[in-house]
Amino acid sequence: MKALPFKLIKTNNESFVVQVDEQAWFYDSFHQHPEIQIMYIEKGNGTVLAGDYIGNFAEGDLFIIGSNQPHVFRCSSEYYEKPDELNVRAISVFINKDIFGEEFIRLPELNHLRHFISETDFGFKVDEPIRFEVVGLMRGIVQQKGLSRIISLLRILKIMSEGSNIKTLSNLKTDIINESDGERINLIYQFTLRNFKREIVLKEAASVANMTVTSFCRYFKKRTRKNYYSFLNEIRIGYACKLLTDSDSLISDISFRSGYNNLSFFNRKFKEIKGMTPREYQRNYTIKDKRGLW
Repeated sequence: MKALPFKLIKTNNESFVVQVDEQAWFYDSFHQHPEIQIMYIEKGNGTVLAGDYIGNFAEGDLFIIGSNQPHVFRCSSEYYEKPDELNVRAISVFINKDIFGEEFIRLPELNHLRHFISETDFGFKVDEPIRFEVVGLMRGIVQQKGLSRIISLLRILKIMSEGSNIKTLSNLKTDIINESDGERINLIYQFTLRNFKREIVLKEAASVANMTVTSFCRYFKKRTRKNYYSFLNEIRIGYACKLLTDSDSLISDISFRSGYNNLSFFNRKFKEIKGMTPREYQRNYTIKDKRGLW
């Protein structure tokens, strides 16, 4: 997908940025920046899009967003409905791909790190056991200065570059894009996230982009490598996964709340996207939760 360009402010006395976001909800425009972002979610939940990846984020999650990888962490609707009661918090470390310089990164001792940095273009989600180690360092780096902060960054990168429990998010590498094109796809995205719980017809989505249906379908497929209804279904099924793990509602009720009026179609789409039925997904999550893996 295309996205809005986003520029970080970095002072002259720092080689990378450590940022703490604590507010009503996360920045919710689909955007990209040249820095690699390591992001730990301390509080908050919702939908994450990164490249062609669509999934959920929740408290305790750790993500790596690649250089110029279009992404957004869109909070669940309750954060917009109850801004005085709910808030989010995240710690992010932003680094340039060439932060260590070409000569240093070419040292033979840094083979793993060099390969890891090159692969971050696709984005990652970091799981246990290395997530636990990295999160501790992320919390500590907020208060550090000077050489101590550099050492902590190297430790974070060492743990992740040598770890195995890291899942690739996207299959796409994305180029830098122009702002006008980014604004258009962001409008489509925002419209979909606000309205996916109800029926959406192509003509309505196309009108958001000020296009005919034919032009819209061609435009969306070219930039996302999937058609609009595939994108819409992934958003809906992601929301259904959240409901399956957060509530005891009937499957039929979850289907309706996720934008599906036909239970059979919901079950078919869920299995197509997740590789299992909604009931199997709910049961597997419950088993993992009892084992303390979530």
